Amino acid sequence: MQTAELNKGAIFVVKERPNRTSTTLGGKYGAKGNVNTTQLGIKAYATIVKDGVYKQIAYDPILSSRFGIYTENWEMSNDEIDKRLSNLKKIVFNGGIMWTRPEEKALRDYLREYMNRPNATQSFYEVNPAKTAEEEMARDMLETKAKQLVYSGSEHDVVNYAMALGIKTNEDPQLGGHRRPFKSIQWDLLKFAEEDPEGFLNGWQDPATEKQVQVRKALQKGVITYDQTRNSINWRSNGNIIATAPAGASPVEHFAANVDHDEQYFKSYQAMVGMMEEESPNMTIEEARDSIQDMGADIADDMSIGTLVEFALNQEVIETRAPKNKKGGVGYFVDGEKVCHLSKKDLLAMVEVDGDLQDKLRKLIVVN
Repeated sequence: MQTAELNKGAIFVVKERPNRTSTTLGGKYGAKGNVNTTQLGIKAYATIVKDGVYKQIAYDPILSSRFGIYTENWEMSNDEIDKRLSNLKKIVFNGGIMWTRPEEKALRDYLREYMNRPNATQSFYEVNPAKTAEEEMARDMLETKAKQLVYSGSEHDVVNYAMALGIKTNEDPQLGGHRRPFKSIQWDLLKFAEEDPEGFLNGWQDPATEKQVQVRKALQKGVITYDQTRNSINWRSNGNIIATAPAGASPVEHFAANVDHDEQYFKSYQAMVGMMEEESPNMTIEEARDSIQDMGADIADDMSIGTLVEFALNQEVIETRAPKNKKGGVGYFVDGEKVCHLSKKDLLAMVEVDGDLQDKLRKLIVVN
């Protein structure tokens, strides 16, 4: 009576190695990339570790089929086994591939144990067509869902998501700055859906995505600006920093992801959105500046001493001047007055104990 295992064949593929003739299987049978087409021959016997014990395995077409691949189970003396092993021919991968028929269970068992030997270089691997097909089908399903959102989503949703991903939705100003054709935006968005369907779907449903859209709209409308040097987004009216992202990160994405977790970011986001609502086109420059300054005052009041000093240094509210001699420390000045001449640590300590200096910094940050 055949078991389910006996009804399944298997495919083993030689790994690509440098300076060898190879061919591309193109994903056929689950084998991806280049495969070695030169013949590989491996010994028909080896030593493995099984459950912490060294054991000898071998593939003998006759004995292994009857008694399995462990030579200790062969009904022969050690001398007879050694003689038998010495006459075994190498197992050869023709064209870089070893196909095993359903009835060749012993050969499959040997190859699986052989390629997993401890401290051995793995020269081939097993392909699982069923598993590969399942994984490919799952990914294809995700990709189909992601593409469907692009095809069937409203123009508003598609354009907004494209904007959140940094896809250009408007033409360059020198070309008029008009909205790009919707089909062009869809086409660019489809590339994102194909490249990472899972991430695409997660982003579509992520609440932070809408916040990214609003921030990018604020950039387009000139409510805020991007400072490449500081990797920050700032209020256009007074240059105050809204958020600074770590090196290599997008300040827009960093800000949007933290709006719900940072009170200062939340207040800035509310002000930003408020200025872009329908009544904002009628807002005077003075009203817009006052709105931002009021929000800046609230933010400054809530700042920790460390954040306050960083903002003040970034905006050069606190100026740094080189020492006049080698022995002198860096000088820190506020409004032309020297407040400290030692290290930044000493500056922090000075601001910490001087309430008047704190108030002055907060005021200058807002109105600078």
